[in-house]
Amino acid sequence: MVAKRMHVSSHMNHHHHQQGMHPIRSSRTDYYITLEFDNGERREYLDVRNLYGLVAEGDEGYAAVQGDWIVAFERNTR
Repeated sequence: MVAKRMHVSSHMNHHHHQQGMHPIRSSRTDYYITLEFDNGERREYLDVRNLYGLVAEGDEGYAAVQGDWIVAFERNTR
């Protein structure tokens, strides 16, 4: 695992209420993990399994990906 990052996006929605329009702010945080493969290729994946807090930059191991998502990471213990 080479790197990890997060991206926070914020949205403003307007909610109709009996007293008029009320703005509602919502935010979303997406987490990404960048892997480097044996051939030197690097690719960033969206973390859909909450692995972000369990991995650290420099970890080596086996990653399972599905398309643009990382779904599992098993760290080498040696």
